[in-house]
Amino acid sequence: MEDGLGRVSEEDRRSVEALLGRPARGLAGIARRDARGRPAVLVVDPLADGGRPFPTLYWLVHGGLCREIAALESAGMVGTIEAEVARDPGLRGRLLADTEGYRRRRWGLLASLHDLPRVDPRYRRRLRSTGIGGIGEAGRIKCLHLHYAHHLACGNVVGALLEERFGLASLMN
Repeated sequence: MEDGLGRVSEEDRRSVEALLGRPARGLAGIARRDARGRPAVLVVDPLADGGRPFPTLYWLVHGGLCREIAALESAGMVGTIEAEVARDPGLRGRLLADTEGYRRRRWGLLASLHDLPRVDPRYRRRLRSTGIGGIGEAGRIKCLHLHYAHHLACGNVVGALLEERFGLASLMN
């Protein structure tokens, strides 16, 4: 696909399928590559799940980053960052702006891949109203992987915090 998403070659597809251990569903593009040119962040069709809404627009597949972020989640970092967002109006405002940008990008991709009038109205509403990872409640953080993938694709305050504190970009080699 070639509309700012990053073309998906057959080699990319094979690489992604090897990383996932299964066929890639809804692969719409590559948002970010590692230093060697391998897919690190995927762009996923908003209706990748058998025509139903798929909550993840940007999907982190870089093995080293996935492992490091899983360790941060296990250590309670989701709750730590959520608490910071709740206390800091500036941080909360940036997260809300990131969420709105995510919604716009997801809607734009949906419109470019599907005939919108034919998409179930319930799914259109859900894709318009939910945020990063399908979260319906503003200011909540479901998964650090999702936020870091969004950060690598186009910028995200939660991903930027992770980068600043843990230097995750060094793993992109």
